[in-house]
Amino acid sequence: MNRIEEIKKRKPFAVWDLLVYGILVAVILALFVGFVFVNRGGHAKGIQITLHGTPVYTYEYGKGGRAEKGYESYIEEQTENGIVLVKIYSDETRKEYNLLAIDPQKRSAVMRDANCSFRKDCTHMPAVTSDLGVIVCLPHGLKVLALGQEEDIYHPSV
Repeated sequence: MNRIEEIKKRKPFAVWDLLVYGILVAVILALFVGFVFVNRGGHAKGIQITLHGTPVYTYEYGKGGRAEKGYESYIEEQTENGIVLVKIYSDETRKEYNLLAIDPQKRSAVMRDANCSFRKDCTHMPAVTSDLGVIVCLPHGLKVLALGQEEDIYHPSV
């Protein structure tokens, strides 16, 4: 009975309890800030476009772009007001396409237009500006990756 009375008289939390809870809150906040607010990617050196997993076009900032051998007929490239517009056809009949706008000054690439679906989800994806950026068009099997980024099957980007 004496022990029960002693427990009833104690404060709900001891000093050490509060210290442990404070450390846990600090660790959780640090992880949250680290994952959400800290930019984990560096600047992209360029972009690479793959079609069904095969590289078809590469653009390096400061050097320009080139279609991969055998895919020259799938790519149309033109420059408009300093913006490089790359039209990628995903079929041999050249009916299915995506239009990628590359801004060499801002070192970014954004999907400007596509005829993949009614909603054109790939045109709403954020621009590829860091080495962690990616744009995906599932209906056409197209992926725009930052140059040098390797696909990791254990930690997929999408």
